[in-house]
Amino acid sequence: MSSRERMPLILSRIEQLQPSVNCFVALDEDGARTTAEMSDRHLEQGNPPRLLEGMTAAWKDVLGTAGRRPSGGASPAQESRTGEATIIKRLRDAGALMIGALNMDEFAAGGTGANAHLGRCTNPWDPSRITGGSSGGTAAAVAAGLVRIAIGSDAGGSTRLPAALCGVTGLKPTYGRVSRHGALARSWSMDCLGPMALTAVDCEAALRAIAGTDAADPTTLTAPPLEHISPTTNGLRIAIATHEGTPLSDHVRAAIGHAGTVLRELGFAIHKAELPDITQANDLQQVLVKCEAAAMHGRRLRDAPDSIGIEARSVIREGLLIPATRYIEALALREVMLARFVDEAFATADVLLAPVYPDEAPHAIARQDPRAIENAFTAAARQTRYANYLGLPALSVPAGFGPNGMPLAFQLIGRPFDELRLLAIAERFQDVTGFHRQHAPNAVQAA
Repeated sequence: MSSRERMPLILSRIEQLQPSVNCFVALDEDGARTTAEMSDRHLEQGNPPRLLEGMTAAWKDVLGTAGRRPSGGASPAQESRTGEATIIKRLRDAGALMIGALNMDEFAAGGTGANAHLGRCTNPWDPSRITGGSSGGTAAAVAAGLVRIAIGSDAGGSTRLPAALCGVTGLKPTYGRVSRHGALARSWSMDCLGPMALTAVDCEAALRAIAGTDAADPTTLTAPPLEHISPTTNGLRIAIATHEGTPLSDHVRAAIGHAGTVLRELGFAIHKAELPDITQANDLQQVLVKCEAAAMHGRRLRDAPDSIGIEARSVIREGLLIPATRYIEALALREVMLARFVDEAFATADVLLAPVYPDEAPHAIARQDPRAIENAFTAAARQTRYANYLGLPALSVPAGFGPNGMPLAFQLIGRPFDELRLLAIAERFQDVTGFHRQHAPNAVQAA
């Protein structure tokens, strides 16, 4: 079918499931039809298919487009006008069919997919359970089969956690790999935009389309071009790395063990290792993200506190209490701690295999205690935040199902700018396992 013919079916699918999943906050039907026409004309003129030709794509509502400013999950929408995000232009130029903006935790400051203004985004595997966050709508849209590729953002696990809980593949690139121009910030010093898809193959295609230097985002200028990298998986050493202070359910441990067995049978050298102490990196990540949230949203908290939901409010308030000297120290220690972590963690391994989330997705519970919300989020993000502080690439990969039929996952973590190696390992894993091919009950055939 041509993209023109498919588009009404795609929009009908979204109309069918949106009331129950609540993953979209804005559908760009005109833009979807326009990009479908553009894709068909490109092929009708005899041109070769582009990287994302005819693939449906949506994005977390932190990205600006030519006709709409993002809300950042807030109400009213954030004051800043971003203009069109570089990543939106690159998706469109790669042939993607641009569908619309996706639900998220307010200010990207939560981990459940619940939003006081936009409603709770539900997990397609079980609507009573959380999607994770803050890119909950991104993961849910892919898991529900409504789009093939979706863009999330990750400052502390916000791509990997919902990808894990919704059973999709999700990439947090190296800091600086993908331009953030035109994106609302959660954390200037740690934000990463990255793709989610059912497969690592689609994530790789999306990364190749959106990565690259951008003069409008100076953090991208040190990234080596992807086209100059030819990753090999021959003889790679993978360390199954855990941290003593993080409790894991028995079924998550079993899924990680099974993943190690599969990878060993594929020819990888697998061994177990203890992660270097990640406690300090996690703590310093929180210093940065809370201080930067307070700088961005402190004025709104002072002027209109009732306009901010309880989760975001607690994060902003804590940031206002952190001394400037502590923030500067957290920035200054990053390079030293990255060098130390790489030396220790990768001394006997090329890639780390680690947990993402300690259990199946929990049931959604209406909480009113900000401290309880923060403690739950902190416990869930112990295995993700350090990668953001250190700027490392990390990929969440579906790894099976728990006793309640909910998805489980592991993450692959590499050295800076090693995304293609992580994706190549995941592609081989997915070639011989079928976890990523199983459809959520509340889903339609992938678009």
